[in-house]
Formats: sequence, structure tokens, C-alpha cells
Amino acid sequence: MIFLALPHPSHAAAGGEKAGRITVARGKVFIKRPGAPGATAAREKEDLMVGDLLTTGRHSTAQVEFTDTSFVNIAPESSIRVNQYSIAPDRARPEINRRKATVRVISGKARFVAYKELSWDSALTVETDTASAIATDLVDYVVRAAPGETEVLTLAGAVTVSNASRLIVGEIFLGENQFTKVSEHSLPAKPAALTPQQRDAYIRDVRQIR
Repeated sequence: MIFLALPHPSHAAAGGEKAGRITVARGKVFIKRPGAPGATAAREKEDLMVGDLLTTGRHSTAQVEFTDTSFVNIAPESSIRVNQYSIAPDRARPEINRRKATVRVISGKARFVAYKELSWDSALTVETDTASAIATDLVDYVVRAAPGETEVLTLAGAVTVSNASRLIVGEIFLGENQFTKVSEHSLPAKPAALTPQQRDAYIRDVRQIR
């Protein structure tokens, strides 16, 4: 994949709402904003807007802290796009916030961590071409997107996993230290337990770097 080094477009030109900011950009990390003619080199402390595409190159990693302080670690040779990210005080309990977020892992691997209590109807949805993984509480989970298949691994908390297609009805509950695979035309595989060795190998390139 070839990226051209172009001047950074303004947020107004990008047209999206702020989803968070880039807290780590190591190696070749690029950002492509909607309407921009090409990708630019991502910079630490730069805002990430709804609609932005963030891509890491070989031997490169990135981290984004979202507006609710949850964050995502992005592995080398991976791409994510923020499709929705809104945070607002809950009507019933103004002291806590309500989050509605959808992030798409287009390729590669990303680790999502939400550690702050939010309203009961908050949701962090991670999508790929083949799967949807939804977290509604405190959570730490990894999503890997490959052609025709998605792997979801829960390190802490729990997520609900289903096929991305609405024509394939059914979902599974994935608890702590469990993983599943979702193929293009299938329901998610039955949750399987992770050994400590498997867990360590799987998250080696998406460890917490805050």
C-alpha cells in the first residue's frame, strides 16, 4: 500500500466530530480523512475524527485515546476506521456518561480497552467484514480481521459476538480469557478457553502502551 505525504487537512474539511486523539504513533502511521485527496503521516496528540481511517505499516504501532478515555492499541499492518463515537451525560444519572461507538477493523489486529463506568445502555461495537463484537461494560478485548474470517479474544469483561450479516441470526457470549472465530457465512464458533501461553502470544503486538 502506497501513501502520499500531503499537507494535513483541517478538521473542518474532514467534516467529522472528534472521536479521540492519537497518543502513540510509532513507525509508519497514516491517517486518511474523508474528502482528503490522500493519507498523511499521523502525529501524536493529533485529533482523530469520526470517519477517519488510521493505518499502521510494517513494524509500526499506534494508540488512540477516545473522548471517554477508553483506548485502542493498533498492531502493525492494521487499519481501523471510526464510524461513530458519541459521548454525553446520561439523562437519569448526569454524573456518568453514555457512549455510543462503532469502530471498524478493516484489516489486522486491534485491542480495545474500556475501563471507566458508563451508563447501562452504553455500547462499544467493533465491526469487521465478517463479525460484530459488542461490549456494554468494562472490557478489554482484541479483534483480528483477516479475509473471510475474524477472531475475537476477550482478556477481561465480556462481549457479545455475531456474524456481520443480518441474514445469519444468532450470537454468543464471550467471557474472560475466551476466544471465537467468525467465518463469512457462519455463526461464531463455540467459545474456547485460552491458555496463558496462547494469551501472551496473541497480544504480544497489542500490549498496553499507555
